[in-house]
Amino acid sequence: MFVSFYKNQYICRHISQDVYLNQLLLMKKLFVVSLWMVVLVLAGNVRLQAAEGDTIVVLNERFDAFTEGSENAPGATDISGTGGKLQKNLPGWQGNRVYEAGGMLLVKGSLTTAKSDMSTHGGNVRITFRMKAVGGFGSMKVQVDNGTAQSFYQMGEGWQDIMLYVIDGKATSSVKFTPEYAFSGILIDDVKVETSDAFIAVPEALLSNDSDGKSFTARWKPVTNATAYLLDVFTVLDNDRPEYLVHDLEVAATTDNVQTMKVEGMKEGVTYYYKVRAKKGEYVSGYSEAMQVVKAISMLATPVATEATDVSEAGFTARWEAVADAEDYNVYLSKIEEMTEDREATVISEDFAKVTEGTVEYPQYLKTRLMLDQYTVTPGWYAELSCAATGYIGLAPYGSSPALLCSPALDLSADNGKFSIKVKMKGYSYSGATTGDTVMVNVYHADKVVERIKVTLDDTQSDYVINGTKGAAETYVELEFLNGSHKLYIDEIAIVQNLRKGDVLKTMMSVTNVVGETSLRFDVPLSQTVRYGYTVVAHARTVVESYPDYEIGDIYSERSNEMIASVVIDNIESATAARFTVKGVQGGVVIESTSARPIYIYGMDGRLLKRLDAGAGSRFVNLPAGVVVVKAGQETRKIIVR
Repeated sequence: MFVSFYKNQYICRHISQDVYLNQLLLMKKLFVVSLWMVVLVLAGNVRLQAAEGDTIVVLNERFDAFTEGSENAPGATDISGTGGKLQKNLPGWQGNRVYEAGGMLLVKGSLTTAKSDMSTHGGNVRITFRMKAVGGFGSMKVQVDNGTAQSFYQMGEGWQDIMLYVIDGKATSSVKFTPEYAFSGILIDDVKVETSDAFIAVPEALLSNDSDGKSFTARWKPVTNATAYLLDVFTVLDNDRPEYLVHDLEVAATTDNVQTMKVEGMKEGVTYYYKVRAKKGEYVSGYSEAMQVVKAISMLATPVATEATDVSEAGFTARWEAVADAEDYNVYLSKIEEMTEDREATVISEDFAKVTEGTVEYPQYLKTRLMLDQYTVTPGWYAELSCAATGYIGLAPYGSSPALLCSPALDLSADNGKFSIKVKMKGYSYSGATTGDTVMVNVYHADKVVERIKVTLDDTQSDYVINGTKGAAETYVELEFLNGSHKLYIDEIAIVQNLRKGDVLKTMMSVTNVVGETSLRFDVPLSQTVRYGYTVVAHARTVVESYPDYEIGDIYSERSNEMIASVVIDNIESATAARFTVKGVQGGVVIESTSARPIYIYGMDGRLLKRLDAGAGSRFVNLPAGVVVVKAGQETRKIIVR
């Protein structure tokens, strides 16, 4: 896959960034999908055929004789046995677990038509029927004789009209219908089999994978016996009418596995679609589905975050430079707080009070891999094989696969990397609380395990304190539950550190999606001890590899540089106060102080560069070139180092 994903310090190592941001963009994508369906209709995506010549109807069965039961309450008697109602009313038909449903049939096993002459018109056959999966999910496999089977899937309520074409009908052919993945069966009605010289299958359009915004290659699967294809390329105007770039362009059929046609002359910034019909002599098929032309992007440039504006104690405006081909941006906000005293500080804490579904006895099982933002105060928590019980996140391993709960990336570099995990958790089975279950605490630096701590659960307690020693600037803390027949319920979890006065606590606050802008206002309180940092990630849709062909997917840039918004005295060359003076010079700064005091020097990315206990007098501090922030007590200076 040529798609590049940025490395997100707030996303667990187990999940790619597209999974996370897809959830952030879900509402926008639902709108896009809805609009897309409208576009398809407006573009003429109606499968009509030209005149079909001398069509012969081989079979046309509406199942009117099967009146017992109803669509919503089918009969309970299997009518497919020898001498049963199916064979009495439809001689030659066979089946397995077939039930009446008020003028239609419910098929749970299989249903096979009587043998019929499908050899006329060279065996060129069209089969149509209606299907409805009971329960809203399932597929129907259709096979003529021993030919290639085709499966038709359904997700959602309602009836679906199915049409398929076969080119090798014989004098004694039959059609077999077999439900798949449908435990409650599939309703079937209006089965019709016809032959005609005019029948030609509708081509299946494929996504273009090479659009550069100026040209693209239209792609579609070949249709057996097609002699040519008619290609339309169009955009949809404000009045919902298509404007054609190419209309009924005839493309000769080839023996290639994928038919293609290069199209040029696209206008910049215009969204195009294409659809195709197959030709066989004088006959023309219906239209394929319309495919959107999406620009193929191999990578997005890394955004450049620029200095915040409108900075005050009430907030600031984050800004960044636009990225070519980006459709939107995700802005990450972090709080940077300087400790005013020695104390135990909470780096992150969750009580899962936002979980309001399921119970311990009857949990609500969640997606196999899931970002937990809807259940947490701080974004970025991630789980695998999880479940929800009101007030808890549960870990529910399956077989030999462990269940996982992983924190966002945390800065645990203070106190020489020592930290504590305070967690309320219990193991449960169907008979109640368990004892002896094992929880592994894994500490990661990026994607590398640096510490593993084993915890054995005791059913007499639920509060555990787990001490880690390998904290760093980018640390993930993961709970791994191993017992495949039990569940682990987590009530509260907090990660704490002992911080000294002057140490910095950095926590993630939010992720905000921004469309059409390169700035974002944050109304947050700033002070001499509280600053905020922001980084930006660019996002776009593109064409990605997917089995068996391509699909529209997401591409993300690397994370931008971090900019810090702070309320400081802005004196670039030098700043003088009654108590100390700081001056930028070649290779560092000169600090003059009238009394001894601790002094902290930070880079513009918020990192602590130096901490020193400066005595009274003058002192040179060696520093790399750039802008630094020097703090002594409540006094702050921003200085340029040459």
